[in-house]
Amino acid sequence: MFVMRTNLPNSSRRNLLEGAVREAIGERERDGEWGIDLYFYERPRCLSLTITGPIGDWYKTFYARDRITIGRIKATVKDEIERRLARDL
Repeated sequence: MFVMRTNLPNSSRRNLLEGAVREAIGERERDGEWGIDLYFYERPRCLSLTITGPIGDWYKTFYARDRITIGRIKATVKDEIERRLARDL
């Protein structure tokens, strides 16, 4: 189950970002409840992502100046989830 909080306006970009994070979590959704906070800040133009759930708490900031793609955000989330789950084995 997902609980998503965001300050992004309804748009295709928001839908893509939410979809990328959900897709990165994928089948692990069954492991428990996932909390996803996705916030945009005007200064210093960045996207803040916080994920809580079976992997514990994880926080990452993506800055606009770095021109990170949605695909890169998805890959970063997926890699972090896999790393944390492998550590717990």
